[in-house]
Amino acid sequence: MKRLFDLKGLNFWLLGTALGLNFLWALLLVIISFSVISRNKINNDFIQVIILAASFLGPFVIGWVIAKMAADLRGLSYGFLGSIGSLIPIVVVLVPTGLFGVITALTAILGGLNGGLFGMRNLKKEK
Repeated sequence: MKRLFDLKGLNFWLLGTALGLNFLWALLLVIISFSVISRNKINNDFIQVIILAASFLGPFVIGWVIAKMAADLRGLSYGFLGSIGSLIPIVVVLVPTGLFGVITALTAILGGLNGGLFGMRNLKKEK
């Protein structure tokens, strides 16, 4: 757990890339979901499921790719710290709506952790 938050030895360019990509993903997710809700009479429950799935899959894929690019067995750190970038749009827009925003923020963090873990998976066998 202590190593998860340790910045020593991390590639800051990759960490910045992960933060930026997660921020852009969450921002696009929020903008697109609210524009779909405002234009169409779609069931809000369906949109909430889509938001939860996308808030997990975006940080998952970004954490996985960054962990593969780094190849230094610190994928959990890249995934977790990178997924913090997605929290900014989620916390500003969705958390004031109630429990759904908190669950979405937690889902984004868990997506980043899982992506970083999967990115380290084959690296352990190669080294």
